[in-house]
Amino acid sequence: MKKILVLNFTRIGDLIQTSPLLSGLKDEFPGCHITLAANVSFAGICQNLPNIDTTVVFDPKRFIHADGGQTSITDVYNYLDEFVTHLAAEKFDILINLSHSNLTAIMGRLLNIPDVRGIGIDGEGNKLVHGSWLMYFSSLLSFRLYNTFNIVDIYQLGGGVRPKGRGLFIDSAKPSSLAAPLLAELGVAEGDRLIGIQAGASMKERRWPSRNFAKSADILARRWNAKVALLGAASEKELVDEVAAAMEMPHINLAGKTSLEQLIGVVKRCGVLVTNDTATMHIAAATGTPIVALFLVHAYGFETGPYCDKAVILEPEIPCFPCLHSSTCPHYACLEYVTPEMVADAADHLANNPGG
Repeated sequence: MKKILVLNFTRIGDLIQTSPLLSGLKDEFPGCHITLAANVSFAGICQNLPNIDTTVVFDPKRFIHADGGQTSITDVYNYLDEFVTHLAAEKFDILINLSHSNLTAIMGRLLNIPDVRGIGIDGEGNKLVHGSWLMYFSSLLSFRLYNTFNIVDIYQLGGGVRPKGRGLFIDSAKPSSLAAPLLAELGVAEGDRLIGIQAGASMKERRWPSRNFAKSADILARRWNAKVALLGAASEKELVDEVAAAMEMPHINLAGKTSLEQLIGVVKRCGVLVTNDTATMHIAAATGTPIVALFLVHAYGFETGPYCDKAVILEPEIPCFPCLHSSTCPHYACLEYVTPEMVADAADHLANNPGG
């Protein structure tokens, strides 16, 4: 039995985008045991991702003191040593490192796994990348305008798996059962059409203006005779409240009111999700919910667009798009190139073409 370790310390969306790789590994190595190591801030999604046999949680937050106190370097060393020792005891056959960081490169070296795919270091401490596709991934930002591969494809190819169609995987049965009573309590009946609005994004500058989300939601609510669910984490409540204040049509403000599993269930229940490039977008791709995705500023559809058929990506066609991640835009003109009417028309297109 092959024992495979996947290191992915990045965000929830990245973990969901790993799901086709995990599925492909199960096909490539029947009976294999897959361990996924994830950051404590994002590991909650792993319970809903199929094909993970064991989840190991890396917890750097334990060294952040609420009182601002200093962290002992000895404590950090001891924790890292304990973490690596625990993983090394499993004697993995394959390591797939999808986190391009010095920390995971060092971990990979200390684990002494015979087959390494992704970033690592040699015996002299020099950083290197094992495998041509993950080398491609590590250099992607230098030629992104010429890249036509979604990151999901690169994850699969880098892990030694050939892509088999477009689709992400998530277990949504339990989330749906958890979301149903919440929505019923808020007045969403079984036959009601529901529009999801995700106005937040991990990077503030990538957010389409809240007034535009509000207007697009109003247009669709009128056209579809639908109800609107405003989605967001507790940290996004102020932003979601702005959208709510700008809306004319009735709506349900769920910012900070759902667990992660309830969010998955609510997204699955929606007839369309209007969203920035977010984890919620990838949840929609995995649950089969049609998506109108706004890719602005640094976000680029070819790289991290929804990996599914039922999606429309809207992005500005201007010479400076997409921005370099290292740049600071002096005007953010692209935020106004996509209009609420375009978003509503894209949602109509999806509704009228359910096959994708």
